[in-house]
Amino acid sequence: MLGLFAGVYLFLTQNNRSPVPQKPPGLNTDPTPFHILPLASSSHFWGIFETIDLPDFAGFNPSILSLPDPTGNGNWTLVAVGRDAHRVVTIDANEVQPHALFGALLHIVDSDPRVRGRWAPRDYPHTPSHFVQMLDRLVRSDDFRFPKCLPDPIGWFYNNQGPEDGRLVWSHLGEPLLVYNSLSAKSTDLCRMLYLTDLRSVYPPLVDRLLQLGVEPTPLRFNKSVPLYIPGQAKAQKNWIPFTTASGEIYIHFSLVPQTIYKLDLSLPILPTWESPEPELEILEPVVLHTVDEPNCFNIALNGSDFHQSSPFVETVLCTYAEIRSGACDPTHPKNRIYMGSVHVLHHEDRGFYEPRIVTFEATLPFNYVSISKPLIYSMVPLFFKGLVLLIALVGTYPKHELVYTVSLSFRKREITTSPTELAVGYLDDILIISFGIADSSCHFLEVEVQEVLRDHIICENVLNSMSN
Repeated sequence: MLGLFAGVYLFLTQNNRSPVPQKPPGLNTDPTPFHILPLASSSHFWGIFETIDLPDFAGFNPSILSLPDPTGNGNWTLVAVGRDAHRVVTIDANEVQPHALFGALLHIVDSDPRVRGRWAPRDYPHTPSHFVQMLDRLVRSDDFRFPKCLPDPIGWFYNNQGPEDGRLVWSHLGEPLLVYNSLSAKSTDLCRMLYLTDLRSVYPPLVDRLLQLGVEPTPLRFNKSVPLYIPGQAKAQKNWIPFTTASGEIYIHFSLVPQTIYKLDLSLPILPTWESPEPELEILEPVVLHTVDEPNCFNIALNGSDFHQSSPFVETVLCTYAEIRSGACDPTHPKNRIYMGSVHVLHHEDRGFYEPRIVTFEATLPFNYVSISKPLIYSMVPLFFKGLVLLIALVGTYPKHELVYTVSLSFRKREITTSPTELAVGYLDDILIISFGIADSSCHFLEVEVQEVLRDHIICENVLNSMSN
């Protein structure tokens, strides 16, 4: 009898367990106490961001990707692409700007006491770089003058020989894609335009490092620079932003206001290059074309402020790993998948500065905007929380008179990763690497949990509803 009772009890308890509380889909809208969002680096005891050291070389505005970590032993590698220092040199009595992009590898040890230790924060942590070299297979020229860039009232383009504004993103197929701007394709009358290529085709140390890590190579779709061209575009372009999908599609977010998105036509047997005739350059197809008269969440929320895109958009799942395992969060729910990226609100007064924010949009067509964050502040000095006391030294953490330019967002996993495809999508408790430059003269990055930058956003649905009421 006792055995029968025990059996019935076990049956009832195993088949009538309390359901796991379901987490509401979407962003966490719990309010934060400040009108800004201070971010302290989780990789450093005092929350201080990292400075990248470049041996015998000056560079700035790095874009960064984390490489797979098949060992899980806390030793991991980053690959960075950045701009060399601005220079004007004289060649055969001609002044030119020999601009270029560089590549570098960074080796990080999570247990390094120089970074993780509780030492007095009188200096800032520095990360050494390795295999630093110019990316000389990108579009560039040795010409002294570029008539297609005239007139040039600011004197920035007419003698600029090479690439700028490199941005990296892992595609969902595991490709380290590089978008950059340089001299326009031969057949166009434009000054400068953007190009897309695979970083492996221009930076051999990355290929070697991936082989050392035992990473299975992804097929190379872009072994040459592919021009990104739209008929009627402005003579010089800088801030078109890529994002990719699980099926390998590549989209270009052309502008935020009005929202405009194009898709790369990858059905062609041969993709165009710098030398292609102009009709063959038209491989971008419009998929989202809003007008200036349509209500735009970002334009309304920021009262018509000027702003531009800065980092690639990366797909993000609004669940932690534990929530997924327990069934508390559904990673397939449409409201739990978004793209997020960094934008700059432009302040033109005095010397001007950029105000970084995170924006998000839905993960499926038509890619409607979801939210925009409070202004981000990157911590350069300790943050002390005790009772009601909050000290953010210098009330801004970096010199306000210097221009801080956010370049990239990318994910690092806390657990073993064997393929770059795993790094194309992040979860709330993954590490987000934010890279940036200061005053066009230095390279930096910090790490925070993904969920830190998605707190207390302005929700676009609420913004648009307020306009219609």
